[in-house]
Amino acid sequence: MAIAPAFTIHEAHLTPPTFTATETYEKAGTGAAHMGQLTVVSGIFYRFAYIYISPDQVFENLQGTGWTRQEMLDGIARAIKTFLISLPRGMETNFPHYCYPDFVLLIRRPAGPGCILHQAFIDPIPLRLGTHYLPEATRRLAETLRLIEERYKAPNPIENAACLHTGLAKIDPFFEPYLKQDLDEAINTVLNKEVPDAHPAH
Repeated sequence: MAIAPAFTIHEAHLTPPTFTATETYEKAGTGAAHMGQLTVVSGIFYRFAYIYISPDQVFENLQGTGWTRQEMLDGIARAIKTFLISLPRGMETNFPHYCYPDFVLLIRRPAGPGCILHQAFIDPIPLRLGTHYLPEATRRLAETLRLIEERYKAPNPIENAACLHTGLAKIDPFFEPYLKQDLDEAINTVLNKEVPDAHPAH
C-alpha cells in the first residue's frame, strides 16, 4: 500500500493564536503567569492511496495457511477502511482532528498503477463565505479523470468504481452513478468483482 502526502485543496493561511495560562500554587501563593503563541493551520485535504494486489502471487504466498480468497479480500477491505477513517494523532488534545472525509472515490483497475489526480488542485480552490468547496472539488476531480482516460486512451481502464459522500453539498453529476449508501457497500462494490489478473484499488 502506497500513500501519497496529503495536501490542502485551497490556499491555507497560518493562524497565530495567543493564549494565556495561570497556575496557582498554594505554597507559593502568587502562582505563575504565562503567555504564549502557537501557529496553526487548518485545511481541507486531498488524500490518495494505492494498493496493488496480484492474486496469483498472493495465493502462492498463502498456500498452506488456510486463507481463502474471500479472507484476502476482507483484509484488503479493512486496510482501505482504516485508511479512509484514520485521523491524525499529533497534538490531539490541543487540536482534535475528528473529521471524516466528505467525499470518497474508489477505483479498481485490471493492472498497474492508476492515475493520481493531484493535478486537479494545482490551482487552489477559492473558498468564499457561504459557499461549499465540494461541488468545485468534485468537478475538478471528474474533469481530470475524464481527460486522462480520454487523452491516454485508457491504457489501464477503470474496471469498477464506487464513491460515497456525506450529502452536505452537491457533487459533480459524473460521480452520481457510482454513489453508494455507506462505506462498506462502496468498498465491497469495488473489491468483490472477480478479475483475471492483478487488481489495484485506489
